[in-house]
Amino acid sequence: MAKKMTIEDLAGMVQRGFENTATKEDLRQLELRMATKDDIQMLAEAIKDLEMRMSAYMSFNKEELDRLKTWMQTIDERVAFLEQKYKHKK
Repeated sequence: MAKKMTIEDLAGMVQRGFENTATKEDLRQLELRMATKDDIQMLAEAIKDLEMRMSAYMSFNKEELDRLKTWMQTIDERVAFLEQKYKHKK
């Protein structure tokens, strides 16, 4: 024989259902956590992009510096040669 459902039984079921339902505050907190997670991921990607740009910039500057060092060595050698040549003329 089937148990008869009373209004009190139904009210209890509805009450338990509401106890397990998220509140607006629960949803707001979840939304904040998700926004924070998205923000963190966006910041991590921006940092990675900056690291790559800095690495490329540093590499370019190192190549430029090496080129300038070579150029300065060539100039130093030419100046030394000219100084020697000038000393011998005197």
